[in-house]
Amino acid sequence: MLGRATGDMRIWRSRQRPNFDANDLSMLRMIMPAFGAALQRCRALCLPLETVEPIRVAPEFRWTPLTTREQDVARLAATGMSDKEIARRLNISFTTVRTHLDHVFRKLQASKRGQLAALLR
Repeated sequence: MLGRATGDMRIWRSRQRPNFDANDLSMLRMIMPAFGAALQRCRALCLPLETVEPIRVAPEFRWTPLTTREQDVARLAATGMSDKEIARRLNISFTTVRTHLDHVFRKLQASKRGQLAALLR
């Protein structure tokens, strides 16, 4: 995560507070990976769907059995997004995401997200 800009966070302290000490800096370093991951997820939720990294689909693979919305859900699930993140991203309910994923798994004969991602990549 270091060396890759994902966002900007500033911690404001009152003028009466001293600068961060070694203990404060140690605690900030501990939360840095989780905070960076949260920024990445938030960034993915804010980007237009077309800017989500495209999945390299095997030449023999056909999207035809899937509806457009099922394709969107499958693509986002294959990138590692959770069902709640997909729901927020596509502005649909969590249960609708689950329904679309159930259809995708059935139509593509996959039983897990890992299989789905492997099939689509």
